[in-house]
Amino acid sequence: MADTSKQKIICLLAGPNPLPEQPGSNEFFGLSDHLEGYILSPIWHDRPESDQGANHKIGNFEYYTVFSYKESVLRRFFKNLRFYVMKGWELHRSGKRFDVIMSYGPYTTALAGVILKWLTGAKLIVEFAGNPTNGFLLNRKEVAFIDRVKSWVAKIVCPIVIELADHVRVMYPTQLDGVAEMPSENRRSSFHYFTPVSTIPPSEVFENYILCLGGPYFRKGVDVVIRAFGKITDEFPDVKLRIIGFGPDESYYKNLASKYSRIEMLPGVPNAVALEHLSRCRLLACPSRAEGMPRVIVEAMAAGKPVVASTVDGIPFYVKHEENALLFKSEDVDGLAQCLRRVLSDEILAARLSRNGREHAVKNLSDGRYIDSYVDMVKKTLAI
Repeated sequence: MADTSKQKIICLLAGPNPLPEQPGSNEFFGLSDHLEGYILSPIWHDRPESDQGANHKIGNFEYYTVFSYKESVLRRFFKNLRFYVMKGWELHRSGKRFDVIMSYGPYTTALAGVILKWLTGAKLIVEFAGNPTNGFLLNRKEVAFIDRVKSWVAKIVCPIVIELADHVRVMYPTQLDGVAEMPSENRRSSFHYFTPVSTIPPSEVFENYILCLGGPYFRKGVDVVIRAFGKITDEFPDVKLRIIGFGPDESYYKNLASKYSRIEMLPGVPNAVALEHLSRCRLLACPSRAEGMPRVIVEAMAAGKPVVASTVDGIPFYVKHEENALLFKSEDVDGLAQCLRRVLSDEILAARLSRNGREHAVKNLSDGRYIDSYVDMVKKTLAI
Protein backbone atom coordinates (compact mmCIF):
# COMPACT_ATOMS: atom_id res chain seq x y z
CA MET A 1 0.00 0.00 0.00
CA ALA A 2 1.21 3.49 -0.81
CA ASP A 3 2.94 5.56 1.86
CA THR A 4 0.56 8.49 2.30
CA SER A 5 3.27 10.57 3.97
CA LYS A 6 4.71 11.06 0.48
CA GLN A 7 1.41 11.56 -1.32
CA LYS A 8 0.10 14.88 -2.60
CA ILE A 9 -3.53 15.82 -2.90
CA ILE A 10 -5.32 18.73 -4.52
CA CYS A 11 -8.43 19.89 -2.69
CA LEU A 12 -11.23 21.67 -4.56
CA LEU A 13 -13.27 23.59 -2.01
CA ALA A 14 -16.77 24.78 -2.76
CA GLY A 15 -17.30 28.23 -1.39
CA PRO A 16 -16.90 30.98 -0.84
CA ASN A 17 -14.80 30.31 2.24
CA PRO A 18 -13.04 32.57 4.74
CA LEU A 19 -9.27 32.52 4.71
CA PRO A 20 -7.86 29.97 7.19
CA GLU A 21 -7.17 31.10 10.73
CA GLN A 22 -4.59 30.01 13.28
CA PRO A 23 -3.18 26.44 13.44
CA GLY A 24 -5.67 23.99 14.90
CA SER A 25 -8.70 25.74 13.45
CA ASN A 26 -8.33 24.19 10.00
CA GLU A 27 -8.12 20.54 8.95
CA PHE A 28 -5.17 21.14 6.61
CA PHE A 29 -2.83 22.03 9.46
CA GLY A 30 -3.40 18.57 10.93
CA LEU A 31 -3.34 16.81 7.58
CA SER A 32 0.10 18.32 6.93
CA ASP A 33 1.58 15.72 9.30
CA HIS A 34 0.64 13.04 6.76
CA LEU A 35 -0.08 14.68 3.39
CA GLU A 36 0.87 17.68 1.33
CA GLY A 37 -0.49 19.43 -1.72
CA TYR A 38 -2.69 22.25 -2.92
CA ILE A 39 -5.98 23.90 -1.96
CA LEU A 40 -8.12 25.70 -4.54
CA SER A 41 -10.90 27.81 -3.06
CA PRO A 42 -13.28 30.67 -3.78
CA ILE A 43 -13.03 33.30 -1.04
CA TRP A 44 -15.28 36.00 0.42
CA HIS A 45 -13.14 39.02 -0.39
CA ASP A 46 -11.08 39.97 -3.40
CA ARG A 47 -7.29 39.86 -3.18
CA PRO A 48 -5.08 41.29 -5.97
CA GLU A 49 -2.82 38.25 -6.01
CA SER A 50 -5.65 35.71 -5.96
CA ASP A 51 -4.87 34.21 -9.36
CA GLN A 52 -1.10 34.65 -9.19
CA GLY A 53 0.50 31.66 -7.54
CA ALA A 54 0.25 30.49 -3.97
CA ASN A 55 -1.00 33.39 -1.87
CA HIS A 56 -1.38 31.58 1.42
CA LYS A 57 0.23 28.67 3.19
CA ILE A 58 -1.49 26.14 5.45
CA GLY A 59 1.08 23.75 6.82
CA ASN A 60 2.34 21.74 3.84
CA PHE A 61 -0.47 22.95 1.57
CA GLU A 62 -0.26 25.77 -0.96
CA TYR A 63 -3.47 27.79 -0.99
CA TYR A 64 -4.82 29.35 -4.24
CA THR A 65 -7.92 31.52 -4.35
CA VAL A 66 -10.43 33.09 -6.71
CA PHE A 67 -12.98 35.82 -6.00
CA SER A 68 -16.33 35.10 -7.65
CA TYR A 69 -18.77 35.83 -4.82
CA LYS A 70 -20.39 38.86 -6.44
CA GLU A 71 -20.91 37.25 -9.86
CA SER A 72 -24.28 35.98 -11.08
CA VAL A 73 -24.96 32.28 -10.45
CA LEU A 74 -24.10 31.26 -14.02
CA ARG A 75 -20.99 33.44 -14.28
CA ARG A 76 -19.82 32.24 -10.87
CA PHE A 77 -20.21 28.61 -11.99
CA PHE A 78 -18.06 29.09 -15.08
CA LYS A 79 -15.48 31.28 -13.32
CA ASN A 80 -15.01 28.74 -10.52
CA LEU A 81 -14.95 25.79 -12.91
CA ARG A 82 -12.31 27.47 -15.06
CA PHE A 83 -10.27 28.32 -11.97
CA TYR A 84 -10.29 24.75 -10.63
CA VAL A 85 -9.42 23.14 -13.97
CA MET A 86 -6.88 25.67 -15.22
CA LYS A 87 -5.04 26.03 -11.90
CA GLY A 88 -5.01 22.26 -11.39
CA TRP A 89 -3.73 21.66 -14.91
CA GLU A 90 -1.11 24.41 -14.49
CA LEU A 91 0.17 22.82 -11.29
CA HIS A 92 0.34 19.40 -12.94
CA ARG A 93 2.19 20.69 -16.01
CA SER A 94 4.69 22.63 -13.90
CA GLY A 95 5.73 19.44 -12.12
CA LYS A 96 3.66 19.95 -8.98
CA ARG A 97 2.10 16.52 -9.17
CA PHE A 98 -0.86 15.27 -7.15
CA ASP A 99 -2.02 11.70 -6.67
CA VAL A 100 -5.52 12.35 -5.36
CA ILE A 101 -8.14 14.98 -6.22
CA MET A 102 -10.48 15.77 -3.31
CA SER A 103 -13.76 17.37 -4.38
CA TYR A 104 -15.61 19.01 -1.49
CA GLY A 105 -19.05 18.67 -3.05
CA PRO A 106 -20.71 16.73 -5.89
CA TYR A 107 -21.41 19.64 -8.26
CA THR A 108 -18.99 22.25 -9.68
CA THR A 109 -15.99 20.90 -7.79
CA ALA A 110 -16.83 17.32 -8.82
CA LEU A 111 -17.14 18.30 -12.50
CA ALA A 112 -13.74 19.99 -12.26
CA GLY A 113 -12.43 16.91 -10.45
CA VAL A 114 -13.60 14.58 -13.22
CA ILE A 115 -11.90 16.77 -15.85
CA LEU A 116 -8.66 16.90 -13.86
CA LYS A 117 -8.83 13.14 -13.33
CA TRP A 118 -8.99 12.61 -17.09
CA LEU A 119 -6.17 15.12 -17.70
CA THR A 120 -3.78 13.95 -14.99
CA GLY A 121 -4.63 10.35 -14.14
CA ALA A 122 -5.05 11.17 -10.45
CA LYS A 123 -7.66 9.40 -8.31
CA LEU A 124 -10.86 11.28 -7.48
CA ILE A 125 -12.66 11.43 -4.11
CA VAL A 126 -16.03 13.20 -3.95
CA GLU A 127 -17.52 14.34 -0.65
CA PHE A 128 -21.26 14.58 0.01
CA ALA A 129 -21.80 17.03 2.86
CA GLY A 130 -25.59 16.80 3.22
CA ASN A 131 -28.72 15.39 1.62
CA PRO A 132 -28.02 15.90 -2.12
CA THR A 133 -31.63 16.74 -3.06
CA ASN A 134 -33.67 17.73 0.02
CA GLY A 135 -31.16 20.36 1.05
CA PHE A 136 -32.11 22.55 -1.92
CA LEU A 137 -35.82 22.32 -1.10
CA LEU A 138 -35.34 23.49 2.49
CA ASN A 139 -33.43 26.72 1.97
CA ARG A 140 -36.51 28.92 2.44
CA LYS A 141 -40.10 28.80 3.63
CA GLU A 142 -41.51 29.11 0.11
CA VAL A 143 -39.55 26.88 -2.27
CA ALA A 144 -38.16 28.91 -5.17
CA PHE A 145 -38.19 27.69 -8.76
CA ILE A 146 -34.38 27.65 -8.87
CA ASP A 147 -34.31 25.39 -5.79
CA ARG A 148 -36.61 22.89 -7.51
CA VAL A 149 -34.37 22.96 -10.58
CA LYS A 150 -31.28 22.35 -8.44
CA SER A 151 -32.96 19.42 -6.69
CA TRP A 152 -33.98 17.91 -10.03
CA VAL A 153 -30.47 18.34 -11.44
CA ALA A 154 -28.98 16.77 -8.31
CA LYS A 155 -31.02 13.59 -8.81
CA ILE A 156 -29.45 13.26 -12.26
CA VAL A 157 -25.93 14.43 -11.47
CA CYS A 158 -25.22 12.61 -8.19
CA PRO A 159 -25.45 9.02 -9.52
CA ILE A 160 -23.16 9.99 -12.42
CA VAL A 161 -20.64 11.59 -10.09
CA ILE A 162 -20.63 8.51 -7.84
CA GLU A 163 -19.98 6.30 -10.86
CA LEU A 164 -17.09 8.46 -12.12
CA ALA A 165 -15.43 8.92 -8.73
CA ASP A 166 -12.87 6.45 -7.43
CA HIS A 167 -14.06 6.98 -3.86
CA VAL A 168 -17.01 8.65 -2.13
CA ARG A 169 -17.09 10.24 1.30
CA VAL A 170 -20.40 10.58 3.16
CA MET A 171 -21.25 11.91 6.62
CA TYR A 172 -23.59 9.06 7.60
CA PRO A 173 -24.48 5.61 6.16
CA THR A 174 -27.95 6.40 4.76
CA GLN A 175 -27.04 9.76 3.24
CA LEU A 176 -27.54 8.72 -0.38
CA ASP A 177 -30.79 6.80 0.15
CA GLY A 178 -33.31 7.69 -2.54
CA VAL A 179 -30.62 9.35 -4.66
CA ALA A 180 -28.16 6.65 -5.67
CA GLU A 181 -26.89 3.26 -4.63
CA MET A 182 -24.16 3.47 -2.02
CA PRO A 183 -20.75 2.48 -3.47
CA SER A 184 -19.08 -0.74 -2.34
CA GLU A 185 -17.24 -0.71 0.97
CA ASN A 186 -13.78 -0.23 -0.56
CA ARG A 187 -15.08 2.79 -2.51
CA ARG A 188 -16.65 4.71 0.37
CA SER A 189 -15.81 6.26 3.72
CA SER A 190 -18.13 7.66 6.36
CA PHE A 191 -16.90 10.00 9.08
CA HIS A 192 -17.63 13.32 10.73
CA TYR A 193 -16.74 16.88 9.72
CA PHE A 194 -13.50 18.36 10.98
CA THR A 195 -14.11 20.11 14.29
CA PRO A 196 -11.17 21.43 16.35
CA VAL A 197 -12.32 19.72 19.55
CA SER A 198 -8.82 19.84 21.05
CA THR A 199 -8.92 23.66 20.99
CA ILE A 200 -12.34 24.00 22.66
CA PRO A 201 -12.11 23.96 26.46
CA PRO A 202 -15.11 22.92 28.56
CA SER A 203 -16.98 25.89 29.97
CA GLU A 204 -18.74 25.78 33.32
CA VAL A 205 -19.77 29.43 33.23
CA PHE A 206 -22.98 30.32 31.44
CA GLU A 207 -25.33 33.16 30.82
CA ASN A 208 -29.02 32.33 30.97
CA TYR A 209 -29.79 31.91 27.28
CA ILE A 210 -30.62 29.13 24.84
CA LEU A 211 -28.52 29.38 21.66
CA CYS A 212 -29.66 28.54 18.13
CA LEU A 213 -26.87 29.02 15.63
CA GLY A 214 -26.66 28.79 11.82
CA GLY A 215 -28.45 29.43 8.56
CA PRO A 216 -30.44 29.56 6.41
CA TYR A 217 -33.20 30.11 8.94
CA PHE A 218 -35.78 27.74 7.47
CA ARG A 219 -33.39 24.81 7.07
CA LYS A 220 -32.15 25.36 10.63
CA GLY A 221 -35.71 25.36 11.99
CA VAL A 222 -35.54 28.85 13.50
CA ASP A 223 -39.33 29.19 13.37
CA VAL A 224 -39.62 25.91 15.28
CA VAL A 225 -37.36 27.04 18.13
CA ILE A 226 -39.12 30.43 18.36
CA ARG A 227 -42.51 28.74 18.75
CA ALA A 228 -41.13 26.20 21.22
CA PHE A 229 -39.59 28.98 23.30
CA GLY A 230 -42.96 30.75 23.28
CA LYS A 231 -44.46 27.69 24.98
CA ILE A 232 -42.01 27.76 27.90
CA THR A 233 -41.23 31.45 28.25
CA ASP A 234 -43.62 31.98 31.18
CA GLU A 235 -42.16 28.99 33.05
CA PHE A 236 -38.60 30.35 32.83
CA PRO A 237 -38.87 34.14 33.05
CA ASP A 238 -35.09 34.63 33.33
CA VAL A 239 -34.15 32.58 30.26
CA LYS A 240 -33.52 34.18 26.88
CA LEU A 241 -33.35 32.75 23.36
CA ARG A 242 -30.44 33.97 21.25
CA ILE A 243 -30.57 33.26 17.50
CA ILE A 244 -27.46 33.87 15.39
CA GLY A 245 -27.61 33.32 11.65
CA PHE A 246 -29.05 34.44 8.34
CA GLY A 247 -31.55 33.51 5.70
CA PRO A 248 -34.14 34.65 3.17
CA ASP A 249 -37.37 36.19 4.51
CA GLU A 250 -35.71 37.53 7.65
CA SER A 251 -38.69 39.81 8.27
CA TYR A 252 -40.93 36.74 8.71
CA TYR A 253 -38.73 35.35 11.50
CA LYS A 254 -38.28 38.73 13.18
CA ASN A 255 -42.06 39.26 13.17
CA LEU A 256 -42.54 35.79 14.64
CA ALA A 257 -39.94 36.47 17.34
CA SER A 258 -41.56 39.82 18.19
CA LYS A 259 -44.59 37.96 19.58
CA TYR A 260 -42.50 36.75 22.50
CA SER A 261 -40.24 38.57 24.93
CA ARG A 262 -36.55 37.85 25.52
CA ILE A 263 -35.64 36.71 21.99
CA GLU A 264 -32.47 38.16 20.46
CA MET A 265 -31.81 37.83 16.72
CA LEU A 266 -28.23 38.54 15.67
CA PRO A 267 -26.58 38.34 12.24
CA GLY A 268 -24.12 35.60 11.33
CA VAL A 269 -20.66 35.89 12.89
CA PRO A 270 -17.20 34.34 12.28
CA ASN A 271 -16.61 30.96 13.85
CA ALA A 272 -14.37 32.33 16.61
CA VAL A 273 -17.13 34.72 17.70
CA ALA A 274 -19.76 31.97 17.44
CA LEU A 275 -17.66 29.83 19.78
CA GLU A 276 -17.65 32.66 22.32
CA HIS A 277 -21.46 32.76 22.26
CA LEU A 278 -21.50 28.97 22.52
CA SER A 279 -19.16 28.92 25.51
CA ARG A 280 -21.53 31.16 27.46
CA CYS A 281 -24.90 29.62 26.54
CA ARG A 282 -26.94 27.45 28.88
CA LEU A 283 -27.76 24.94 26.15
CA LEU A 284 -27.70 24.56 22.37
CA ALA A 285 -30.91 24.01 20.37
CA CYS A 286 -30.47 22.52 16.89
CA PRO A 287 -34.01 22.12 15.43
CA SER A 288 -32.86 21.57 11.82
CA ARG A 289 -35.07 20.31 9.00
CA ALA A 290 -32.01 19.04 7.08
CA GLU A 291 -28.51 18.47 8.42
CA GLY A 292 -25.65 16.32 7.20
CA MET A 293 -23.61 16.53 10.37
CA PRO A 294 -23.67 19.89 12.16
CA ARG A 295 -20.29 21.03 13.50
CA VAL A 296 -22.08 23.21 16.03
CA ILE A 297 -23.34 20.13 17.88
CA VAL A 298 -19.80 18.78 18.22
CA GLU A 299 -18.56 22.23 19.26
CA ALA A 300 -21.29 22.46 21.90
CA MET A 301 -20.51 19.01 23.30
CA ALA A 302 -16.78 19.83 23.35
CA ALA A 303 -17.63 22.98 25.34
CA GLY A 304 -19.65 20.88 27.78
CA LYS A 305 -23.03 22.30 26.78
CA PRO A 306 -26.25 20.25 26.79
CA VAL A 307 -27.60 19.67 23.27
CA VAL A 308 -31.21 19.43 22.11
CA ALA A 309 -31.51 18.45 18.44
CA SER A 310 -33.91 17.07 15.84
CA THR A 311 -33.73 13.47 14.64
CA VAL A 312 -33.01 14.45 11.05
CA ASP A 313 -30.48 13.09 8.54
CA GLY A 314 -27.07 12.51 10.18
CA ILE A 315 -27.79 13.85 13.66
CA PRO A 316 -28.99 10.57 15.26
CA PHE A 317 -25.89 8.81 13.89
CA TYR A 318 -23.66 11.11 15.92
CA VAL A 319 -25.58 11.69 19.15
CA LYS A 320 -27.74 9.41 21.28
CA HIS A 321 -31.02 10.37 22.90
CA GLU A 322 -30.91 10.56 26.70
CA GLU A 323 -27.20 9.67 26.66
CA ASN A 324 -25.39 12.74 25.35
CA ALA A 325 -28.29 14.80 23.95
CA LEU A 326 -32.06 15.05 23.90
CA LEU A 327 -33.62 14.41 20.50
CA PHE A 328 -37.04 15.25 19.09
CA LYS A 329 -38.79 14.77 15.77
CA SER A 330 -38.09 17.52 13.24
CA GLU A 331 -40.77 20.27 13.22
CA ASP A 332 -42.32 18.96 16.45
CA VAL A 333 -42.70 22.22 18.37
CA ASP A 334 -44.18 20.53 21.43
CA GLY A 335 -41.42 17.92 21.42
CA LEU A 336 -38.74 20.61 21.32
CA ALA A 337 -40.48 22.61 24.04
CA GLN A 338 -40.54 19.54 26.29
CA CYS A 339 -36.83 18.87 25.70
CA LEU A 340 -35.98 22.47 26.54
CA ARG A 341 -38.16 22.31 29.61
CA ARG A 342 -36.42 19.17 30.85
CA VAL A 343 -32.89 20.56 30.48
CA LEU A 344 -33.77 23.92 32.04
CA SER A 345 -35.56 22.41 35.02
CA ASP A 346 -33.35 19.38 35.77
CA GLU A 347 -29.79 20.25 36.78
CA ILE A 348 -28.82 16.60 37.15
CA LEU A 349 -29.95 15.81 33.60
CA ALA A 350 -28.20 18.90 32.22
CA ALA A 351 -24.96 17.96 34.00
CA ARG A 352 -25.13 14.37 32.71
CA LEU A 353 -25.71 15.47 29.12
CA SER A 354 -22.86 17.97 29.41
CA ARG A 355 -20.43 15.42 30.82
CA ASN A 356 -21.34 12.63 28.40
CA GLY A 357 -21.35 15.01 25.43
CA ARG A 358 -17.87 16.26 26.24
CA GLU A 359 -16.55 12.70 26.61
CA HIS A 360 -18.19 11.65 23.32
CA ALA A 361 -16.75 14.61 21.41
CA VAL A 362 -13.22 14.09 22.74
CA LYS A 363 -13.25 10.32 22.23
CA ASN A 364 -15.15 9.88 18.97
CA LEU A 365 -15.50 13.20 17.13
CA SER A 366 -12.16 14.87 17.71
CA ASP A 367 -9.89 16.55 15.20
CA GLY A 368 -7.42 13.69 15.68
CA ARG A 369 -10.05 11.09 14.79
CA TYR A 370 -10.95 13.14 11.71
CA ILE A 371 -7.31 13.28 10.55
CA ASP A 372 -6.94 9.50 11.00
CA SER A 373 -10.14 8.85 9.04
CA TYR A 374 -9.11 11.23 6.25
CA VAL A 375 -5.67 9.62 5.84
CA ASP A 376 -7.33 6.20 5.88
CA MET A 377 -9.64 7.36 3.08
CA VAL A 378 -6.66 8.43 0.98
CA LYS A 379 -5.02 5.03 1.54
CA LYS A 380 -8.18 3.19 0.45
CA THR A 381 -8.46 5.34 -2.67
CA LEU A 382 -4.85 4.80 -3.71
CA ALA A 383 -5.21 1.06 -3.16
CA ILE A 384 -8.06 0.75 -5.71
